[in-house]
Amino acid sequence: MVSARPLVNKGLIKRVGSGNSISVWEDPWIPASCPRPATGHGAISTLIFGEDVPIILGIPTSRTGKPDSMGWFFTKSGRYTVKSGYVLAQQILDEANPIKYGPDIRARLQSRGLQIDPQCVRCGMAPETVNHMLFECPPALQVWALSPIPTALDHFPTGGLFTNIAHLFWNLPNDERMGMYPWLLWFIWKARNDKVFSNDDSDPNDIINHAASEAVAWRTAQERQEVTLVWRGIRLSYLPEVKSVRLMDHGKPQIPERV
Repeated sequence: MVSARPLVNKGLIKRVGSGNSISVWEDPWIPASCPRPATGHGAISTLIFGEDVPIILGIPTSRTGKPDSMGWFFTKSGRYTVKSGYVLAQQILDEANPIKYGPDIRARLQSRGLQIDPQCVRCGMAPETVNHMLFECPPALQVWALSPIPTALDHFPTGGLFTNIAHLFWNLPNDERMGMYPWLLWFIWKARNDKVFSNDDSDPNDIINHAASEAVAWRTAQERQEVTLVWRGIRLSYLPEVKSVRLMDHGKPQIPERV
């Protein structure tokens, strides 16, 4: 839903009631092909551009002081529908700032008739599915190759998402370093978003170091050290529960509070 926010904003229109809350030059209240503010320099017929004058004069105003309201411009009811959103998305594909979709979304929209390129925005070599983004895209492959997680041709990574996840769950060596794979997945995903939304490239070694740091922090939070107390000559030993753990910058854990 968050990724669709730019699309929804393009279709919102401020319906004129009394007009008291509308900013002529900022609010999308002109019902043109897409809702927009007025264009010009001031008052009707003298300072507003000619193309807007007949549109503005055709907007009915409230005689009862009805407040202004927000609505969806592309349906008669003023309510957003998925179908009208698809139509608007199709119309704005060629704009300078196209809407950015998450993995698998492009292929789904294309299957519904939208002319959207389903290819991965990072490598352009294959449709951007979740599996491609996490395991098969060249930047992701580089991370797996440099990480402690063993890789083998036709065994891991593969073209199947569930096969890859099952391999990470059940088939890794009994090595403490293998426990970093959840954070590798997370930071690979984050690196993809940094590239798509901010055009920032992430160094594979930085991704691995961040994942390793988070894995160490998590293991530290799970540890419970035996505490021994002496009371009236009696030695009492127990394992306190970890109440909380706070992470400092770069994922370095603070000493957990114990109860």
